[in-house]
Amino acid sequence: MSRTLKLIVGTKYEHDAYTRGEPLPNARLSWKLSDSNLLWAAVSRAVRAPSRLDRDLYEVLGPIVYIRGGDFQDERLTAYELGYRSQPSTKSSVSVSAFYNVYHDLRSAEYSPGPALPAMFANRMSGNTYGLEAWGNYQMSEWWRISAGGNWLHENLHFDPGSSGIGGLALAGNDPSYQVALRSTMTFAGRGSLYLDLRHIGALPSPASPGYTELNTHVSWTASPGITLALTGSNLIHPHHLEFGTTVAPLQLGATGVESGRSVFFEVQCKF
Repeated sequence: MSRTLKLIVGTKYEHDAYTRGEPLPNARLSWKLSDSNLLWAAVSRAVRAPSRLDRDLYEVLGPIVYIRGGDFQDERLTAYELGYRSQPSTKSSVSVSAFYNVYHDLRSAEYSPGPALPAMFANRMSGNTYGLEAWGNYQMSEWWRISAGGNWLHENLHFDPGSSGIGGLALAGNDPSYQVALRSTMTFAGRGSLYLDLRHIGALPSPASPGYTELNTHVSWTASPGITLALTGSNLIHPHHLEFGTTVAPLQLGATGVESGRSVFFEVQCKF
């Protein structure tokens, strides 16, 4: 077949109640090398508009106002992506992509002019992230399909000149450096199915939280055209696992030591 080159260019306009409108352009280029191989690239722009937390937060400790919303503006992102998709056989497929994200005007906490308190949210953090994502599928048989994949992420953030640096870079978020997953989907006699999802999440840096491995499963059986029985289990390997560390993070607004526990649900669906 002849190679096919396609270019798609577009934009959208986003307006919110707190800031001026923002144009969000994007461009995508794809090159079909053959019937089973595709190379693609993309450049796009995105923003995160201020929330009520960013603008209207007002926290007091006795008579002292120690943090309040400020004149927080949009956070800005320019994303660059490069990917490859292939179907080596009728039973298999694979996808690999790399990304590089450039961030400007990320949320930071700054001291008020004059007195040190209250602190206010501002846009004095910048940086970039980059990483890889990969995923593969294989049809073991007509009734069994497996897939596996993962991603790797590196963050490089810094405060802009003049920033107070309150709370440290942890204020920007707490993300694992890698995640991997293995999934299996089985069907039985056209009436039953079994889905397994085994995942491992890497450790979180700040507040520190250990990595964990968990298993989710879903099994269903169509007893009749109008009745389906299903059993779903989440986080089955451990009775519970830690989602966020027990150490309080700077300027943390939520609880520490947040855990997710094992759960099992039984469901009956009836159609009339």
